[in-house]
Amino acid sequence: MTQTLKAGGLLSLSGVEALVLPVGGLPPDVDGVLGAPQLRQLPLWIDPLGGVMAFGRRALQAADRASDDQASPRSSGAEGEATIPLRWHRGVPLLSLATGSRAGMVEALADTGAEGLFVSPELAAVLPALGPSQPLRVAGFCGEQPASMTRVQGPSLTGRRPAAPVQAILTTNPVFQSLGVKAIVGQELLRLHRQLWRLESTPPTLPLRSAPAPGIHEAGDGVSFGSAGV
Repeated sequence: MTQTLKAGGLLSLSGVEALVLPVGGLPPDVDGVLGAPQLRQLPLWIDPLGGVMAFGRRALQAADRASDDQASPRSSGAEGEATIPLRWHRGVPLLSLATGSRAGMVEALADTGAEGLFVSPELAAVLPALGPSQPLRVAGFCGEQPASMTRVQGPSLTGRRPAAPVQAILTTNPVFQSLGVKAIVGQELLRLHRQLWRLESTPPTLPLRSAPAPGIHEAGDGVSFGSAGV
């Protein structure tokens, strides 16, 4: 059905097609999900540590301020800036994920809404595990599925240096087979960076900015997230 959607009073999408699914895969305080057809129309800025999202012109302004902070002596001195190439496949953005293992670089779905790093059984088999796995169940648009979570070494967005350990969720999500990918990259890796999603560009890109040093506050307009979804 066609809807007019609003997010935080700063974004309005008219004439979009909304897909209603009878699947309980969303948190209680989230009403829906903005997918690639909407997000590829304008720049999107996500600052996980600051709890801010911005769209369009405000997204570009926030990214410019972050670049200025990166060049400042006050900068945290982390990895700095990097731009991740993206490509469209069957209507969704993919990226190349550095695994730090004999698997090398693998294709992965880039998903801003995914909380974790989801890996296929094939990829999990070659990632160095740092401890025992823990069983769990994950819920999403594909329904509820059994899974296991393990702390692993290796996966990195940039591959510039030895990656810090991360939590990987092993699952048999049908997305792996339908898209031909080995992983779904969510906020487990993305939240370490401030992100400018340029899905409207040709080709699409994902510029990353390091998190600001403690005590640095980035001012500006945006949509705070965490308490409500769109």
